[in-house]
Amino acid sequence: DLGAADPALHYRIALCLEQQGQIAEAIAAYRDALESRPGWIPATNNLAWILATDAELGNSQQAVQLARTAVAATRRQDPKTLDTLAVALAADGDYPAAIATAEEALRLAKVNQMSELADEISLRLKEYHAGRAIIEK
Repeated sequence: DLGAADPALHYRIALCLEQQGQIAEAIAAYRDALESRPGWIPATNNLAWILATDAELGNSQQAVQLARTAVAATRRQDPKTLDTLAVALAADGDYPAAIATAEEALRLAKVNQMSELADEISLRLKEYHAGRAIIEK
């Protein structure tokens, strides 16, 4: 098996598959990357996002678990992983926690001058306040 133990290769394959809309295959490739490198933040975060936002293949409880792993690994200092956790919490129906987490992510994004991410989080916050999860497909 080519690259069986190369998590970076599986990660790059997953990104390509995701961009091509081959979500089930992307999920499998992210899982392969994490099998070789458990807890790897980029793969963990991306897999959590897909599982939180995909209407067909999603799994909100697994998304929350993965996102919490990524947030813990970044010591709650990365607005991207916090954003993913908020999306996962909303997908799981926990809107109060999603709102609180998104507000934390928004503060960090602003402090780190990540204006595009801050704008995206602000839009998602409006959805959580309205009791809506983020579904991309």
